[in-house]
Amino acid sequence: MFLDVSSHNGKDFEKNNLNKVRCIHMTTQKLSRVGLGGYRMSIKSKEHEEALRLALDCGCNLIDTSTNYTYGDSELLIGKVLNDFKGEKPTIVSKAGYIQGPNLKNFEELRALGKAKEDLVDLGADFKHSIHPEFLESQISLSLARLGIQEIDYFLLHNPEYYFKTKGSSEEVYLQRLKKAFMHLEEEVFRGRIKYYGISSNTFPVSPSENNYTNLAKVMEIAKSVSKKHHFKMIQFPMNLIERGALGLHFNGKNLIQFAHDHNLITLANRPLNAFAPDGFLRLAQYTSTLPSRPECDKMLAERLNELQEKIDRQGNKESLNVHELPFIKQFKEMWPSFPTPDVVEQVFLGHLFPLVAQLYGGTLSLEDSQPYYALYEISLARSRRMMTERASKYREMLEVNGIIDSNAQQPLPILAIQKYLEWGVDHVLVGMKRTQYVRELQPFFA
Repeated sequence: MFLDVSSHNGKDFEKNNLNKVRCIHMTTQKLSRVGLGGYRMSIKSKEHEEALRLALDCGCNLIDTSTNYTYGDSELLIGKVLNDFKGEKPTIVSKAGYIQGPNLKNFEELRALGKAKEDLVDLGADFKHSIHPEFLESQISLSLARLGIQEIDYFLLHNPEYYFKTKGSSEEVYLQRLKKAFMHLEEEVFRGRIKYYGISSNTFPVSPSENNYTNLAKVMEIAKSVSKKHHFKMIQFPMNLIERGALGLHFNGKNLIQFAHDHNLITLANRPLNAFAPDGFLRLAQYTSTLPSRPECDKMLAERLNELQEKIDRQGNKESLNVHELPFIKQFKEMWPSFPTPDVVEQVFLGHLFPLVAQLYGGTLSLEDSQPYYALYEISLARSRRMMTERASKYREMLEVNGIIDSNAQQPLPILAIQKYLEWGVDHVLVGMKRTQYVRELQPFFA
């Protein structure tokens, strides 16, 4: 990180600003190059807790979460683990803006008190968004309580560009809303509830011609107008081997990362292994797995559904129920051969199939009863990983041909990807390490 002082006079200016750069640089250097992303992590998962504990023990000292990740359960998990962690406390990044799930009730209670009524982005009954100061104040209070800490290191506005989904939106109003939020966040710094603030936006890296573009140059102007000693110190954005918009030279010959560093901002890359490729969602990972043949898998599913039907018939319900005609089961059978990702498998099985089976069984299943359904779950996971591996392998070949990654490299694709992002200059890469296996694989990046 360098500062051009050639056009300025005076040793005081040079000394003060070089010290300022050095301070931010040291903060960046001491943090893990790879941080743990808390998206979809939950206090309800023992596996997630074990992964988080191992990450901290292995030296990962950067944790990213949000008020809406698993509806607050991500922050609760982090708070639980931090409560009895004996080492040096990690740097915590959290975010706010989304209004979903239980947060809808919190928001309505806030509005009942006459607060946060303005500037609401209403995207439906179950999804709203706000960066109104009174909403942010409430969210910070909830985050602090769930995390069990007195101060959040970095608090970010979470995808504020949702504003552009409202009718008649304009960049002028968008920037006004950001300024109001910044002014409040400076107050939160003064109160000691946060140290610094920033923005996490999916539109930092997009083309400036896009109508929902978040222009970092204009954002910096707002921060400076709020305070000459502002605490806007971090940006977060998507970057992966496929979506490389952050490298576009949109700032007078500099890319997003370079421009951010010129303004002493710490840069965090999210979605490093989950890409939206031209042919759909792509997981930049390659797995080795074995699974039964397609006819064997279909036979196993048919047996489970037939057994479930027999179970229902033996209960002697007056109203006949055909499992195969249930809308969800019909949809499930269509999806069964080709779940695209493990995340989708988890959503379908944990969120829908398992609860349905338990309901039809009339309560909690025994270990013996549940085992065959978990076998279907494992098969679906293995299938999705095989599909992802086939697509990732094709893209790896393409990336090698284009010289983006080394064709002679022996490392796994995720490792090569993270190395490349760091070469491109991003300060930290956030990875969802929900399993201890992932933590161990990424441990070299914690140093």
